[in-house]
Amino acid sequence: MNLTGLNLPPAWGDTTGSTSGSTAVVAVVDSGIRAGHPDLAGKLLPGYDLVSELAVSNDGDGRDPDPSDPGDWVHPADLANPLFAGCDLSNSTWHGTFIAGQIAAATDNAQGVAGLNWGAKVLPVRVSGKCGAHLSDLLDGLRWAAGLPVSGLPINPNPARVINLSFGGDSACTPGYQTTIDAVTNAGALIVVAAGNSNTTLTRPADCRRVMTVASVRKDGAKAEYSSFGTRVALAAPGGSTDAGPSTLLYSTDNSGTTTPGVDMYGYKQGTSFAAPQAAGIASLMLAVNPFLSPRQLIERMKAGARPHVVTGLAACGTPGAGAVCGCTTTTCGAGLLDANTSVQLATGPAVVIKPVGEVEPGTVITLDGSQSVPIPGRSIVSYQWVQVSGPPVTLSSASSAVAKGTLVAEDSYVFSLTVVDNFGRTGEDTVRAVAAMPVLAASSSGGGGGSAGHLWGLSLWAWVIAVALCQRRRRRV
Repeated sequence: MNLTGLNLPPAWGDTTGSTSGSTAVVAVVDSGIRAGHPDLAGKLLPGYDLVSELAVSNDGDGRDPDPSDPGDWVHPADLANPLFAGCDLSNSTWHGTFIAGQIAAATDNAQGVAGLNWGAKVLPVRVSGKCGAHLSDLLDGLRWAAGLPVSGLPINPNPARVINLSFGGDSACTPGYQTTIDAVTNAGALIVVAAGNSNTTLTRPADCRRVMTVASVRKDGAKAEYSSFGTRVALAAPGGSTDAGPSTLLYSTDNSGTTTPGVDMYGYKQGTSFAAPQAAGIASLMLAVNPFLSPRQLIERMKAGARPHVVTGLAACGTPGAGAVCGCTTTTCGAGLLDANTSVQLATGPAVVIKPVGEVEPGTVITLDGSQSVPIPGRSIVSYQWVQVSGPPVTLSSASSAVAKGTLVAEDSYVFSLTVVDNFGRTGEDTVRAVAAMPVLAASSSGGGGGSAGHLWGLSLWAWVIAVALCQRRRRRV
């Protein structure tokens, strides 16, 4: 059962993204990129390397127009340098390459994975190296990505409308950090950030104002054991988990090198670092159908279109004794679960949300319930209309209401459509499928044991599974 997938296929039916202009640009402010990866061919714009300190940059020079990722490993010998005191030993992460693939990997090229936005162009902005990033480099990277001036650098000719920042710090948002976020947001760029992997309350930038903070959930809807949480979380998306059973991780573009670059490949990862790009990718899909949406409007519509959190039976996150794996609420994990289809619909009009019907016996009266459909914030739904699309004819009662009923007399498959209209004349539409079938009688058995059938979970997204949480104390990627 797909409880937390993104519901991408119907969204792709509306748009696969812009291929040109500012709405096609998504900046990945991160560790740089492996530009030679075949699944990123033709998907990258000229970026910039803003890592200013040579020991951190690991590429032998300072700031320059080459955002390639040379590797960010930290070995025991590095710890002798006071600059890296307190850093964690780690192999190279290829963090930015993985995120770039989630957002915009090439589609229909007979290899690898497909990006959330098939038309998007990734703007790689390198701000981190060994042990993370200097705050000054990171803030300059945000400004440059949005097309704002940065001392000593040329103006970015391809300003991004969406910026993914999968980093976290150890302290609360500072005035300087907030000033940069305000400037970037005022320039028209949405900053999407990871909630963090510390299973604590939020720290910067996730606790800053005007960013879109994304938490991680497991496939069953519970908060991922590592994900941080709090009242400033906008919504939650799958982040992968190795907890409670078989691993369910995200899958994307990667590299085999443990230090310097090796073979371009694909890998599995987990963390809020990789939940955030899902929201960034969907925001860019929304801009493809409505380029006039502001950062605030993008956040409002994605929150309005989120599906409710799954009722897990676990203690609510944030309550004493709840533990690392806990039940998400709107005060800890945001408005709900990220939904691509309703978000894209809400870019221009109301989003239709229909409760599933499933399989029933012939002669059953079914309820078609579209009462959870949502308008764009500030508007209201003024009309509903149910029609039958396929299957033996069914007489619907209250077909002009949010909730209609009908009897499925014959064994067959039925499809019904709901169209809603808001007070500005904008429409939204979706369908629901119902099946009428006689139950299958269980066969008798003499002593055999029954196995459980595994559910094929998360097809709409879990080809994205995720990357191992990286805690680097100077600046942590999340």
